[in-house]
Amino acid sequence: MQVNKELKQKLDQNSIGKIEILAMLTRLRQICCDPRLVFEGITTPSSKLPACIDLVNTLHENNKKILIFSSFTSLMDLLAQELDKQKLPLLYANRKYKQGKTKRNGRGIPKR
Repeated sequence: MQVNKELKQKLDQNSIGKIEILAMLTRLRQICCDPRLVFEGITTPSSKLPACIDLVNTLHENNKKILIFSSFTSLMDLLAQELDKQKLPLLYANRKYKQGKTKRNGRGIPKR
């Protein structure tokens, strides 16, 4: 894998720092969430995404509200796409929205 190759190169050169280790660990976390976050050309979602969608469907059928957090906005984008396909309602907020520039379109937090 790409991360393993990079790690091996850095270890061979004795030039690996704490930041590089943290960056590689972050990429490994992304791969564990869904490999599509790191690798292009992968079209199959991880098993976690369908399991999450199933849980959301069950809770929605029982009129429950759900709050889902992720460290990765790209993962939330994949989840939002799947929820759109399922025609499930979604209110989506991330740090991309600047203060005072929120919008209401099913994805932004409405102004009060």
